[in-house]
Amino acid sequence: RTWCCYEIWLSTGISASAEIRSTEHKKNIERKPHKYDMYTTISDKAVGITDGCAEVDQRDKHPNDAKHRREKAFPMELCRRALSARLQDAHATEQKDRRRILNSVLGARKLNALT
Repeated sequence: RTWCCYEIWLSTGISASAEIRSTEHKKNIERKPHKYDMYTTISDKAVGITDGCAEVDQRDKHPNDAKHRREKAFPMELCRRALSARLQDAHATEQKDRRRILNSVLGARKLNALT
């Protein structure tokens, strides 16, 4: 879905000091770097990978080893598929929404433009 991909792009695609364009003016937004986690369930048990050690890992004498043990059940194929999603291949119920989203990503001033 185009909207889902767009929301992911927005959350991961804007750098720490990004220039945001609006129809009225430009402004700089300072953002702290985010940490990204990916979770799923396997047999009703949550498994995930985290950007850095999780709080639970910090309780261990060897946090990096705890992180490895915690993450080893995560299905890496799921991660590969998620990271290979292409916004330009996504679908939308309304073609005009898809065009606006793609134009927004391109930085177009006119979101309804056909190119």
